[in-house]
Amino acid sequence: MNEYEEAYEVLFNMAKAKMVMNAHKGFIHNVSYAELQDFMQREIEELTVACSADDSTKIIEESADIVNFCVGVVARAMQNYRNREKVEEQMDLPGFEKEEKEYQHET
Repeated sequence: MNEYEEAYEVLFNMAKAKMVMNAHKGFIHNVSYAELQDFMQREIEELTVACSADDSTKIIEESADIVNFCVGVVARAMQNYRNREKVEEQMDLPGFEKEEKEYQHET
């Protein structure tokens, strides 16, 4: 057994539970990257407080919240990537002419 396997299991189980508990707030991947970073920063501050208090339960909960915001970032990135692929596929369809424009940098 990997020496961190149990920690991963506890963290991810808590993260999944917290995601379910917060489902009423909406889909995390619909939030902008900037907002996700702001939310994560607040959670990091809460984790700092929990660590200072040596509160094991709160440390796990705040760490799980951070993981969930990371999941939101990754889910959004995956969604953006998949949408890009769909646009590229549509551009390859007959009748769709690609308009090539030269990049011009305004000075």
